[in-house]
Amino acid sequence: MNINKTINSRLESLEYTEQPDSLWLSLPCANLIDGGSGQVAHCSQPATLFCSKCRLVKYCSKKCQNSHWKEHKKACNHPLRSPAWKPAWEVEGREPSFVIDDPPANIMEQQNTFGRKTYLWENTPAADYLQLRKNEGSAAVDQDLKLCFAASGDIRNLIKTVNGLPENYRGKCDIYFNDKEPLVTNHNLVALFALLNPDIPLDRAVDLAIHLTYSSALTPAMARDFYQCITAIYANPPSSLCWSGELPTRGLGKLRFTQLTTDTLDILQTYLSNYPLRDALQGMREIMMSPQRVDYRHKHMLVLKSEHRLPYEYYRNMGIISPFSVDTTTFTEPNRTIFDQEGRWLSMDSTNPLYGWHMTDVCASSKKYNIDVADIYGCFFYYLKDEFEKFAKRVQNCNVNIYITQFEAHTLSKMIRSWTNQGGNISQTVLNIFDRIDTSNIIDYVGIEPILDDWGPLLNRRNPHAVLSAASMNWYVRDPDAQALNQPDFVKSKLQELMKLLGISYQSPSRGNPEKLQYGVTYNLMLSIGMLHDDGVPFQAYLGQEHAESAARQNKLQIRQRRRIRPKRLGHRFADGDKMPTYTPARVYDVFTLGGGEPEIRFLEFENLSAS
Repeated sequence: MNINKTINSRLESLEYTEQPDSLWLSLPCANLIDGGSGQVAHCSQPATLFCSKCRLVKYCSKKCQNSHWKEHKKACNHPLRSPAWKPAWEVEGREPSFVIDDPPANIMEQQNTFGRKTYLWENTPAADYLQLRKNEGSAAVDQDLKLCFAASGDIRNLIKTVNGLPENYRGKCDIYFNDKEPLVTNHNLVALFALLNPDIPLDRAVDLAIHLTYSSALTPAMARDFYQCITAIYANPPSSLCWSGELPTRGLGKLRFTQLTTDTLDILQTYLSNYPLRDALQGMREIMMSPQRVDYRHKHMLVLKSEHRLPYEYYRNMGIISPFSVDTTTFTEPNRTIFDQEGRWLSMDSTNPLYGWHMTDVCASSKKYNIDVADIYGCFFYYLKDEFEKFAKRVQNCNVNIYITQFEAHTLSKMIRSWTNQGGNISQTVLNIFDRIDTSNIIDYVGIEPILDDWGPLLNRRNPHAVLSAASMNWYVRDPDAQALNQPDFVKSKLQELMKLLGISYQSPSRGNPEKLQYGVTYNLMLSIGMLHDDGVPFQAYLGQEHAESAARQNKLQIRQRRRIRPKRLGHRFADGDKMPTYTPARVYDVFTLGGGEPEIRFLEFENLSAS
């Protein structure tokens, strides 16, 4: 395959369009004006007036608002926005499909299995894995730091962690970023290089990286930048087993990568495919808008605020991260990093980019950009704009090196321990000592002991704040006592409190009998009851079954009792310690409903044995 020739052919086929260096610096007037030759564009005047009914769009004047009403009323009066909206199964008087498909005993395992299991986006909120204020403190400004994300998933934790570096950071920060999945690894590599590429103006690069990471489509100008990026990354395939390369960034550091050549060539074929956007959108909608999954979507909508149902449905249908009111008809090129070679969607229908970020922070961006939280994906776009720009500037102003690799975590740990100063992009620059090691939820697949054996020896013994972190999403599955659903007295005692926190209600002559609740309410309660369950004792039993303490001691580690990277559970704060927090409806909505948090996830931290 002649890569340069193929890319040049793709570039020639793209319609040439001028694009501003930054899209939607502020929310534009929603009214579209005919610019001649069949072209329409947003009114250029500043938008200052919200539609008072939906608050999803803004206008510069009453004149523009009245002119746009014929188009806007379809969204403004949409049934999904009505507080009286009812799910399809209730309107049609039938049993919902999730009751037939997912017997209650299997609800946790089966609810997220429609589509392809490629995890391009993760479902736990991004975290700063340095947390310097809680760990090394102000001394870190001059300290060299080495981090390893052994099973990285997407780039959200990398973004938050680098953004946690002090603005005046004078040390050198080396970050090892690994994932075994070639689709994930290359998706990360392309998005990061698009953001850090010194040849692309920063504002334009930020927009490109956001849409490469999360959107189904790109503008022709973005597609041009995308092809230029993959030319720089993939132009010279090697004949060796591994494909290594070094790319410039905006700062002193480099973006380096090493991955398996065969897998990478397969991904490159996908990036150079030639299906049109209509095929990609059809492939996406076959999963995200499947008629056979309408009840699953409506089950989730039951606990969404009415103002968020339409944006949720709109994103699933269009797949573009943007303010609700902006014209996205210029997005005419598929984002080939999130589809396969035939234009088929790579993810499951339960995927949602909101689930990888803290929704309280996302909603706070509404004040800065003067949009309403009803436009949740608009808030998300502007929040990402700030976070991605901050990340690029940190890399520009600090000495940050990022090493992207594609190996099994176990294999990677062995490789790092065997590397000597024998040449090559990575072995010359990455030492086998890390101040932070995050292993994601690998313990769910291999257990705690193998993870500590693999990665414990690579923790920096000279840093008392060095941490090996882990997460478990499935620890409770093998212990019936750990599952709130298996304790009917607990469920009954917490039912009213949970319904109040979730903001849901039901009408039933049973006066609180759970068996008589509406279908959708019942299932949402079953998914959420764990947030109120104190599972500390069962979790300690799980750690005992995993021999966590002895495995830690064997590797000169101990379980950190006072966590300083992540609180022990989603929805908890560091100040909560091991106590159950006092939830508010707003906190529950942001973390578990809008943010998709799973209450049963637990986070662990291991530190050097002498650290405490």
